[in-house]
Amino acid sequence: DLAKYQVYIFSGLQYSQKLEPYNLTLRQVCAESQIQMIDLAKLLPKDSKYFFDDMHFSDAGCEKISEIIFENWKK
Repeated sequence: DLAKYQVYIFSGLQYSQKLEPYNLTLRQVCAESQIQMIDLAKLLPKDSKYFFDDMHFSDAGCEKISEIIFENWKK
C-alpha cells in the first residue's frame, strides 16, 4: 500500500498530495501552451511493484511506463 509507504517524514499519501500542486501546474502550462503531455502521475498505477523507492521506477515500472507512452503516442 503506497499510501502507507514512508517517504522521509511523510506517508506515501502525504508525499503524493505534496507533489500534486506541481503536477497541476504542469498540466495547466501544457494546456495553455497547447503542448501534449502524458500524465504519468494519473496513468501509472500506484503499485509498489512499479517503484524501486520514492522516486525511482523498478524494471516493471519502466516497462509499464513504456506501455503507457506507446499507447498515448499512438493516439
